[in-house]
Amino acid sequence: MRLLPSAGNGTTAAFHSLSIALLTQIGMAMKTPEPPKLSFLYTAYAECDPNFMSQVAGPHGIRNSIPIVGGNFSGPHLSGKIMNVGADWGLVDPRTNIFSADTRYNLRTDDGADIYIQTSGPQVPDGHLHLRLVFETGSPKYYWLNNIVGMTTMRTISMDFTADILSSNRGFDNWSAINRKLESSTN
Repeated sequence: MRLLPSAGNGTTAAFHSLSIALLTQIGMAMKTPEPPKLSFLYTAYAECDPNFMSQVAGPHGIRNSIPIVGGNFSGPHLSGKIMNVGADWGLVDPRTNIFSADTRYNLRTDDGADIYIQTSGPQVPDGHLHLRLVFETGSPKYYWLNNIVGMTTMRTISMDFTADILSSNRGFDNWSAINRKLESSTN
């Protein structure tokens, strides 16, 4: 390939043409990704103790400590109780006044499995919280929870919280494999 000088900047016309061709092919190959498919897991009602809530100013804003003292959850693949172990250590951003949840608590299924859960995410203008959920368990029956990412919208009902929990497979559209795991775990 013979390289021809370009007009005044030292690059070559051949290189320039090749770059345009590559960028055009890359642009044509990119498609808008499909949104993740979601599968309903459960609805949860968490009880919080307003008598022990605290607010502490710190370097990142106002830290709220909200004890989670119980509750329940039910759905097609798992149901049980929210244990009296955990809290929301959410933070209020001093610039925007937006609250972001940071919870850690335990679930116990009706069949006795313990599941640790972490949630985090911001409050949106209508007052709901958009949360990401991460599960951790050693239970063989519910081990599939360790490999999903849950999403929820939480709303406040007086001093209790409720959330419909949905799950998504880590951003990859491998949903049929997860659905098989969900179905096989309930048999």
